[in-house]
Amino acid sequence: MKGLLSKKLLAFTLAAAIAIPAAPVLAATAVTTAAIDLTVSKFADEGTKVLTQTRSGLSVVVQDSSGKVLTKDTDYNVSESGGKYSITNLTKKDTYSITVNEDETQYATVKVPITSFSAKAKTAKLTWADSNEFSTKKVGAVGGIVTDGSGGVSDDAKLIVKNTSVTYTTYSNELGAFKAYVPSGKYDFIVTGANSNYQNVLYSLTVTAGQTAAPLDTLSTKTANNPDFPGIVLPETIAGETTTITGTVYGAGYAISVFSVTDGTYTLLGSGVSKAAKNGNPTFSVKLPSAQPDSTIVVRAEDKAGNVGEKSATISKVTLTDYKVPTNANVGTDFNITFKDPAKKFHTGVTEVTYKVGSDVFTLAVTDYTYGSGKLTIKAGSLPVGSYVIGAKSTGYNDLVSPSVSVAKSTKSAGTIAATAAAGTAANSTKITITTPKADAANVWQIVYGSTTPTLLKLYDAKPETVNVADYTSGADVVGVDATTNKYIALYEVNAEGQVIKAKSITLSKTTVKAGE
Repeated sequence: MKGLLSKKLLAFTLAAAIAIPAAPVLAATAVTTAAIDLTVSKFADEGTKVLTQTRSGLSVVVQDSSGKVLTKDTDYNVSESGGKYSITNLTKKDTYSITVNEDETQYATVKVPITSFSAKAKTAKLTWADSNEFSTKKVGAVGGIVTDGSGGVSDDAKLIVKNTSVTYTTYSNELGAFKAYVPSGKYDFIVTGANSNYQNVLYSLTVTAGQTAAPLDTLSTKTANNPDFPGIVLPETIAGETTTITGTVYGAGYAISVFSVTDGTYTLLGSGVSKAAKNGNPTFSVKLPSAQPDSTIVVRAEDKAGNVGEKSATISKVTLTDYKVPTNANVGTDFNITFKDPAKKFHTGVTEVTYKVGSDVFTLAVTDYTYGSGKLTIKAGSLPVGSYVIGAKSTGYNDLVSPSVSVAKSTKSAGTIAATAAAGTAANSTKITITTPKADAANVWQIVYGSTTPTLLKLYDAKPETVNVADYTSGADVVGVDATTNKYIALYEVNAEGQVIKAKSITLSKTTVKAGE
């Protein structure tokens, strides 16, 4: 024992003495999918006790909020262990309907909203029961006969038993009979219409454990539709900057969903519930995540019986207002065109910026402008001296068309050049060594000399009309100068657009000119 303690103490002392480097911290990888863990349980009687157990071996179907049945192994993956069904790799933030069934006789569905992507699965649960396994102390049934409205029975009719947390579905057999096993409690019971010409009919039921409940009415799958259901009324015109969709329907308590529609694909934008109004039909108001200019939306209304109706609407483009342009714009500085953007999205979808001279329209390079909320910035040097109408296109907007803006000559001096002159190698020559690098490799050095002191051009002024050396190389001879007359040199860096970027004035002397022979 003593030896063992000594070994342990020695090991601890060595571990404490050795500096162990910390593991490197890895950058977090963004999560781009979501997962749902659905636990399915069942009740089982054991003498006087009721046991809660998990239920394995059920099939799983996943639908999105538009009702589309997703494809397993393409749109999602599913696995099951001990009654927990893991639905993974969901790539869209949406409300998903998860349905489990066995032998396609009875189904149970829960809805699970996914509002964000996370490595942690969203959890849900439901209780399963069927004719083969149910607790008489916890589970009852809803059953009966469904007719076809003309004296016969309706086989394969869809019957729904639901509460706020779960929906159970079953189908009638060839005799029109059905029985759905559900935990005791209060439910809405729905007989679905035989086809789109008939409406679903809703009943309220209380299910008692060990008993079968049924409505007193004759159950029929052919109850005539209200042709005007659900009576969705929307504004005639929906402005592009709208962020809340409002309207009316026939009844209160309808589930309202608003979708964007692109190439037949529905994407849920928002949802709500219709509410009774003091005057007129019930109203609804659904907030959108953002404005949806120049798009088509579909408003879907569903009553508690699952009767569904839709109405589409077009949202107009957004128009910018209150343009302001500078009165002192000049070539040498950035200038802003500001405007009111009611949707606050113009800057997120800019596709083109133009300038108009007379009737001619030209496109600016993407490097010539930037944009932000409520403004478009034209960068210094992007436009020469002149008057222009600036235009821009952005997805979902009517074109930006600015008032005329006048761009004056630059008030900024061109950048400086570090350069020195020395006597050249040819007669009547000098050579200039330039140590300042060009602002851009495509720019050129240009030289103008003469008998008067030059007035240097400003930043982004047009290059001189007449130059003596159009593409000068540092250290090369400049021929034609002298120390008495043509002794004044203007050295410019000129960009590809013919604009002055940097400038320097040099006065030659006898020591910096090689005289003629």
